Amino acid sequence: MHRLIIVAGAIALGLAPAEAPAESVSDRYAAYEFLIGNWISKSGDATVRQSFTWGPNRSYIRYSTHLQQSGSPERLHFDGIMVWNGKSRALDYLFAIEPGSGAQEKGTVRGEPGKPVVREVELTGADGAVSHFRQTFQEVGPQKVLTSLMRLTEAGWQPNFPGADRIEMVRTGDSN
Repeated sequence: MHRLIIVAGAIALGLAPAEAPAESVSDRYAAYEFLIGNWISKSGDATVRQSFTWGPNRSYIRYSTHLQQSGSPERLHFDGIMVWNGKSRALDYLFAIEPGSGAQEKGTVRGEPGKPVVREVELTGADGAVSHFRQTFQEVGPQKVLTSLMRLTEAGWQPNFPGADRIEMVRTGDSN
């Protein structure tokens, strides 16, 4: 009982052990900040529109991708959030794929300022089938990012489709 009173008194006097200063939100997301905004890419006859936006108080990043094949209307390919995980020091994410399909992507996103951001993907179909992908984002200028989308095969990492190992993303004027 006396020990409890002494510890409570020490805390009240500010004598408790000092904790490391909390990492700021801007520090946590610094490696990903270059992605915030709206982007357009062309790949073959497809147009890809990607949007990265802040959640309230920069608490997470929302990431949406829309696809449009030549002659078809644009459709939402995936949508979800990426949020800081203090234990892994990376972003965890969960995306609904082709909303309504029952498919999802989950995984981690890792980055360090000045280095490519890497998104590790576990895709689970509505039938439970699982496949793995890796997407990278490399900033090459204030208005341009190179991305790649690779899939894991028995032969190792391969482009998900022809040209998927080097796709240019160009920032649009309606960035966030």
